[in-house]
Amino acid sequence: MANSQRPAAIEAFSTPLTGVEAWRNQPSWAVTTASDNAIHPDAQRFMAQRASATTTEIEASHCVALSEPAAVTSVIRDALRAVEIDTITS
Repeated sequence: MANSQRPAAIEAFSTPLTGVEAWRNQPSWAVTTASDNAIHPDAQRFMAQRASATTTEIEASHCVALSEPAAVTSVIRDALRAVEIDTITS
């Protein structure tokens, strides 16, 4: 996978953001990976906590969707169910 990845476009780092980040006022879910060598697990935990995300930590590397697809799918399904319930009750 690393050999097929292209570098990020410079615009990703230089374009100013506008508006309000969705995580500030929408429910969020996060999967953190305890054995990640790309994004330190403590940084992941900090970002998830800052977003008030419902967090699931998995003993996996950065490619958690490939190594633990069932666990990631479970988190996605939980998020969908929660949003569905909120939509129905509002």
